[in-house]
Amino acid sequence: MTVKLKMKMNWDRAIIAGGILLLLVMLGQSLLVTRREAARNPTTAADSPSGLSVFYALKERLNPGGATSQRRALFKESDLASYEIYFLLSPKLPPTAREDKLLLDWVEGGGELIVAFHDEDTHERVKTYLARAGISAFVNEWSGFRNGETLKAESPREPAASPGRPQFLFPAPGKDSESYEFYSRLRFQDALCYQTSVDCYVREGRIGKGRVIAFAGIAPFANGLIGRSDNRKLAVRLALTGNSAAFDDYHLLMTEKTWADFVTDPSIILPMLGLLIGVLLYFFFGTGDYDEVGLRAPQARPRRSYHALNKQILRNVLGDSKSIQEAAERHLKFLERLLPRERERLQKIAAEMAKESAQQDASSSQVSSKFARRLVLFHYNWLKSRGRSS
Repeated sequence: MTVKLKMKMNWDRAIIAGGILLLLVMLGQSLLVTRREAARNPTTAADSPSGLSVFYALKERLNPGGATSQRRALFKESDLASYEIYFLLSPKLPPTAREDKLLLDWVEGGGELIVAFHDEDTHERVKTYLARAGISAFVNEWSGFRNGETLKAESPREPAASPGRPQFLFPAPGKDSESYEFYSRLRFQDALCYQTSVDCYVREGRIGKGRVIAFAGIAPFANGLIGRSDNRKLAVRLALTGNSAAFDDYHLLMTEKTWADFVTDPSIILPMLGLLIGVLLYFFFGTGDYDEVGLRAPQARPRRSYHALNKQILRNVLGDSKSIQEAAERHLKFLERLLPRERERLQKIAAEMAKESAQQDASSSQVSSKFARRLVLFHYNWLKSRGRSS
């Protein structure tokens, strides 16, 4: 194996190793960026109008250590076992069928699920919980909604005619009334919703020992609404409910990815495994002799003298010619095919020899021999100009 081929193999390995290292660096950078974004931008820390940073801080103040930002998918019952309340507000990522079952079973065992929806898509993603809790799944766009304007609602003046209102969030009927502000394009549309009733925006339903509370629109305890009218009172009552609460940031696409997420993602791990196996096979079995597959550098052709070239032409090209003239003509055609760019010069030599044959009183064999020698000399000079003849 030549030195150049050895260097080529080393360069190939260095390029492959560099590519793998670059890929790992890119994956690590993606992981770090994702973790930084998740730490900075979950809804429980966001300062946006729909964020919950104020309510989250309120929950922590009233019950230190009682609030948790949930940034992972739900896989098993133990993921919910330590919580009494679970907030799932306007999810962007639909919960899976397994997550739906885990949450519904958890509510049936005594958990409290708080959901919210602000458009048709988010309503569709929480409709399973509404239907199971017996909450009206029929919502309609409210004609009185104006973009950027809140909608006012008053606390109930009389007890609910039927189950459906979370009484603990509002003062008892007959006591001091309160007013709230909601921001929602959709409202619950049934007999309980009339004019400025809170029943248009808040509903409660039971599942076994637990309950589901649903808010239409942005939750009234979100940053943009918690300071309006008496929304803060509603927020305090909700914050005082339960000792431990989880705020779902995972379904708001605010996930905290770890290496386990990359390892369990087939779209990442399968190509990585294939690449790793290929590299290992190359390193362990790709060191055979390159000569066997014809990759040895071509050997330099020995330089031929004029005499050697003449013998080779006579043997290989002109060997079966019947006369010198026929041999010269065959050599001319051979050179024209071999050197198409030199055809004009070759034709010029042939024309000169034809003219000389016509003008001089010389035998045809002498002219043919001279013609043949000139062609051989032309061939020799061409090879010599390229370093292939001595």
